[in-house]
Amino acid sequence: MKLFSRLSFYLLFLIIPLLLIAKESPYYVGAEATYGLLNYDANFIKFDGIENCGCYETGSGNSLKARIFAEYRLLDFLNLGFHAGYQTKNGLLNNPDTAYARNLNTGNIELVQTNRKLDVKFNAFDIGLDFNILIDDEVFNGPLYLNLSPSLHLQQSGSFTQTEVIDQPSGAAFKVDDKVFFERVNAAGDFTTLNSSILNLSASLYNNMKIGPNLYFIQRLGVSNDMDMLLTDADISTFNLFGSLGIKFAFDEPKEYIPPIPPQLPIQPLPIDPEPTPILTLDSKFDYNDSYIEIGEKLVASPPLVLAIFFDKNSSEIRKIYHSNTDKSNPIENHYNIFDDLIEILNKNPQSNLVLHGSTSGIDENNNLILAKERVLNVKSKFISKGIASNRITTNYTINPKIITNNQYEQGLAENRRVEIDLVNANSVEFVKKTEYEKLFGFIDFKTEYENIADKVYFKNNLMHTEQEIKSGHINTQFDRDMIANKGDFTIESELSSEELTRRDTENVELDKIRVENIELKTDEFEALLMFDFANSNLTDETKILLKQLIELLPEGKTIVIIGNTDEIGLEEANKKIAEERAANAINFIKSNTSKTFYFEEQTNTDKNDESTPQGRYLNRSIIIRIK
Repeated sequence: MKLFSRLSFYLLFLIIPLLLIAKESPYYVGAEATYGLLNYDANFIKFDGIENCGCYETGSGNSLKARIFAEYRLLDFLNLGFHAGYQTKNGLLNNPDTAYARNLNTGNIELVQTNRKLDVKFNAFDIGLDFNILIDDEVFNGPLYLNLSPSLHLQQSGSFTQTEVIDQPSGAAFKVDDKVFFERVNAAGDFTTLNSSILNLSASLYNNMKIGPNLYFIQRLGVSNDMDMLLTDADISTFNLFGSLGIKFAFDEPKEYIPPIPPQLPIQPLPIDPEPTPILTLDSKFDYNDSYIEIGEKLVASPPLVLAIFFDKNSSEIRKIYHSNTDKSNPIENHYNIFDDLIEILNKNPQSNLVLHGSTSGIDENNNLILAKERVLNVKSKFISKGIASNRITTNYTINPKIITNNQYEQGLAENRRVEIDLVNANSVEFVKKTEYEKLFGFIDFKTEYENIADKVYFKNNLMHTEQEIKSGHINTQFDRDMIANKGDFTIESELSSEELTRRDTENVELDKIRVENIELKTDEFEALLMFDFANSNLTDETKILLKQLIELLPEGKTIVIIGNTDEIGLEEANKKIAEERAANAINFIKSNTSKTFYFEEQTNTDKNDESTPQGRYLNRSIIIRIK
């Protein structure tokens, strides 16, 4: 019976194109692309290529198909056609299971809950017939059809990958040769028992939107179902909810009859009222009563330096990005200016020297001691090329760095491919100091009016980053301006604009008319970052020096907010504990090194630097200090 149905299908598929060629008019050809959401219906425990691993029953995925087609109008209500194309099906089937794995929290081997995921892919040629039954002549500027389509999917190839993923508990992992895996591949390969041809039936709503002479934009929404199994040794088939878009060309389509237009009497023009004149006004006024200037000193901290040069795997070449100037306001990008920053420190401190230590990621780079040596010599050459005498630079190298970042993670391996830099007789940052402070806190009112303008109206000035859409009325703007960087009187230039009109206004700000408020020390804008070694909460000697600088300059009675932070390598609970210890150690050190009375707030940080870069992870091993 199955053989008879296949032969009948092929016979119809050969006859219909001959009928289409013989048909005089009208006929159509086109192409379309289809995307579908698949539901896999399965009932098997194994097939050729994988072991017995429990029963797979359901799954989901998607399909992509491109096809060409031809059709002709057999009757007023029926178009008959055929199509050919290529289709790819992807899917993921799940099978809950159990396995033995190591609990990273306790170190014990336990029975854990797993999911055996089966990722499948099938590729097939698609040939079939199309029966398009007319529903309505005019829907969205064209006819709407019900499409019924039997097809044969001639399978060409298929592949599968079976992976096992740990669901519970969260701290469990597979461990092989001291390497930790949270999922593993059990089997993978190509299907060897593909069913060569699959009968598929589909039904869809098929709309033809006319977009030009003899040209249609087609849309299709429907469902399809496999009537046969995709494999000969496993029960697996698909149900597809799909949509498609395409183009269809018509040939020998009868032209629409347009009756001649009878002559008409001349149309008398109606009186036209004059268009109202558009009105757009803008007036600005600086508020000298509420505006004020703060003058005094403020406490600032210089940004931290990540004292290391990082390398690509198995490479001793300094990355090109270290040779270009990058954004100094961004701590991640500022790291690539480290050569120029350190040269500036060395030039300011003639007695200072550098100690460079080259290293590798150990077995990940074949314990290559020569690679560590080449890295450190290339960094030394870079400093010498920028004017630093060679007798001020000491080099050494080992397979592993002095402080090893966790080698069980790729992030740790990437960090260990580095040259560490130690400054002798100089600090890498000034950290805390008082600087001159003068800032204007200004208020300015804008009065805007417009009438008889249909378009949107936008407002902007040289104090704003972007323009904004407004309505008629008042705009009250508050701004601040650094008067150290921008000395003297200045002008606020404003603009009100629509597509038709533009109005501009300027307001000169005279600083001698603004009241001045003297402050002793500005601390509420202070923020500093102090770094720690990997997986360590002990304060370094440099961190202790910098904390002493802070408490010497900070007035008594202030609230010091200390926010503990870590990178995301390793277990979340362990990282949280280290972050809390770093903040607590800093607070205890301050309390034990001053007689001043301070108040403290201890927090842990969730707003981290970019963890995808080594310097970002270095910066996250830190505490952040703010003053209230």
